[in-house]
Amino acid sequence: MNAATAQALSPYVADAFAAHYAGNEKPDQATLTLSSGYVSSSDPNVKFLGQMLYALWTDLEPTDNRALLSLEPKIELYVLGTYASGEFDKGAAEIVAFDSQTGLLFVTNALDNTIDALDITTDPANPSKAFTIDLAAYGGGVNSVAVSYGLLAAAVQADVKQDNGVVVFFNTAGTFLNKVTVGALPDMVTFTPNGNKVLVANEDEPCDDYNVDPEGSVTIIDISKGVLNAEDKTAGFEEFNDQKDQLTAKGVRIFCPDATVAQDLEPEYIGAPEFVQYLNNRDFDRDAEEGTVGDLAPEGLTFIPAAQSATGQNMLAVANEVSGTTTVY
Repeated sequence: MNAATAQALSPYVADAFAAHYAGNEKPDQATLTLSSGYVSSSDPNVKFLGQMLYALWTDLEPTDNRALLSLEPKIELYVLGTYASGEFDKGAAEIVAFDSQTGLLFVTNALDNTIDALDITTDPANPSKAFTIDLAAYGGGVNSVAVSYGLLAAAVQADVKQDNGVVVFFNTAGTFLNKVTVGALPDMVTFTPNGNKVLVANEDEPCDDYNVDPEGSVTIIDISKGVLNAEDKTAGFEEFNDQKDQLTAKGVRIFCPDATVAQDLEPEYIGAPEFVQYLNNRDFDRDAEEGTVGDLAPEGLTFIPAAQSATGQNMLAVANEVSGTTTVY
């Protein structure tokens, strides 16, 4: 798409995002006609733009994206220390998990397809890399990491992301233990509180031209008999395929007109966390292009209770996808 076309379309994109995040999706007929025309285009870039606009404008309204939470007493954060990967806007820090037994943070690095183990115990004000777990042997990219009772699980997509991915298990020293095949594009992995099961959200994204569109699914891995004896079951959404019209009428968004319900439902998140918040920690007084913006685009966070932290105080660790930094508060 050339610069002139992009500039002409930018107001439509801005309006769509503004309406979406304000929970006020009320497109006029001209906007709907424009989006539909793009969706029908043979140009994959234009078609993708149309799909994006359509998705933003047809989300449920009016308050789907507005959640006002009263936090009393207020939570106050201050920066304790930051580890910088040195890579900006490359996904070098996305998801973070804390192991209370070793005092290590495990951070996914999508750029290098690794998990970086950061020491925040020796000197919390200056986190340092203890070691790296290389995942190249297991697939094309790491998407998520979780840790429980000395066991680490990493969700890794296949080299071709429409193929089935794997969850790879290590001990917290980085030694490989086992791997389990799951659905395509495993986007999140988490342990149940007792550590006996591992839950995986398989996003199953299609390829750009939709010639291959795997079905979304959820995998449950039972490790109650030990990780070497792991048993897994994967559940999809096939039973809803004949209810497509009823579901869309009730507000369920089926993105691609030719997709089945099972293909178009793409789980990205799984679990029932006790602590949920999204943090905006961008310093707008700095320059992103010059690399001085500091932490940018918080993607994953983990809470560290005072009883488990090196400072004796509650801590919050945040992985920032764009700036490639991991910050401890």
